[in-house]
Amino acid sequence: VMDVAPRELSADAVASLRALARQVVMQLELRRQTRRLLNLNEAFAAEVLERKRTEARLRESERALRTSQEALQRLDVERRELVANISHDLRTPLTALQVSLDTVLMKADALDAVGQQKYLRQASTQSRRLARLVADLFELAQLDDRQLQLKAEPFEMPELISDVVQAFAMAAEAKRIVLDMNLMDCSAVVVGEVRLLERVLANLLDNAIRLTPEDGTVSVACAVVGDRVIVRVTDTGPGIAAEDGEKIFDRFYRGGFATASSDTAGLGLSSARRIVTLHGGQLTATQRSSGGAEFVFSLPRRSGSPS
Repeated sequence: VMDVAPRELSADAVASLRALARQVVMQLELRRQTRRLLNLNEAFAAEVLERKRTEARLRESERALRTSQEALQRLDVERRELVANISHDLRTPLTALQVSLDTVLMKADALDAVGQQKYLRQASTQSRRLARLVADLFELAQLDDRQLQLKAEPFEMPELISDVVQAFAMAAEAKRIVLDMNLMDCSAVVVGEVRLLERVLANLLDNAIRLTPEDGTVSVACAVVGDRVIVRVTDTGPGIAAEDGEKIFDRFYRGGFATASSDTAGLGLSSARRIVTLHGGQLTATQRSSGGAEFVFSLPRRSGSPS
């Protein structure tokens, strides 16, 4: 039973209640301030975390920007070198072509038919050299296009090799070079763009015949190894200097091998490697222990084709 009758509190009781009320108020205020401090602390921690994340993003953006700047600088250097090399390679045959034609024009009365033929043949040679350079530049531009779609089709590798080798028979004969071909272990079907792969082999044979001295030998061999078709082109020329190495595949490389073997100073080998890579293969070059160079490219063999 509750006693609800009014009572008159003593002075001590009133003082005690007032003290208790002040303590309650103080505790409530303390809790409120504590909660406020906790909220502020959480907000501060969140702000610190966000600042760290922002700083990390800024550092990442700075690294990406620095990488992009370095890439742009490299591209600018490559562009300048490309323009300089193209200008050089165009200027040389153009100058020779102009000199030959000007000589024929200026000395038309003094030159006999034999003399005119000499200068006209020189002009024709330089004209073909220009045509090869322009064709290589155009092909490289196409191969650098990431949107390039190969016009792939299945074909017999021995047939491709035979066709290309026959096309170089006269060039080899003119230097009394033995052009040897071994296709006994090459019964395989490859899927690829025939025109481009013919270009690869033609470039390798052209280099080999150019570098091989008279009465030398150039060999083309093909074999199936597992799921790969391996094509080797070897010669008895001076080979590849140690300082050239992989550089011979660099665009416009002007080392001893590139300068001696090509009118287009390395464009052909650069293009050849790019073509083989696009077909899922590899193109390498080594110095033979017996002398001369050996170029090897491998391509995936179509599954189900004879081995």
